[in-house]
Amino acid sequence: MAMLDAIDFQIVLWLVVAALSGFGEIMSGTMHLVPFVVGALFAAILAALGVDMAWALVVFAAISATSLVWLRRFAIRSNREPPSARIGGVRYVDAVGVVTADIVGSSAGRVRVETESWRALSKTDEPLAAGARVRVTEVRGNALIVVPYEPTT
Repeated sequence: MAMLDAIDFQIVLWLVVAALSGFGEIMSGTMHLVPFVVGALFAAILAALGVDMAWALVVFAAISATSLVWLRRFAIRSNREPPSARIGGVRYVDAVGVVTADIVGSSAGRVRVETESWRALSKTDEPLAAGARVRVTEVRGNALIVVPYEPTT
């Protein structure tokens, strides 16, 4: 089996960085690793074109940093919008939902908010049985953090 030459190794290296960043993004759901996927893909393209590793690294860093700043500005602007205009789970902060799978201690359960079912954790580690009404207080990754719903009178 032939050894990889330097250019092939660089391409594989950048694709592995992109794949690991993408996997990390899938697992976290926070959008913080997407810029690194984009930067690594650009670096892989440069490596395929025969550009020196040092330049590919500079491009990776520049594109990743630029993408991260752009994504952060978008996220900050999105959080300033009213909940109905937000994207992702953030739009459900302060919404009321119903537990569909028990939330016990620090173990996740499921909550239905409007038409969507979400992974959910209790903010207080208080057990919440299926059928209980809850209020969403925050979003962590791909999970809603909930507390028992207490209607105001």
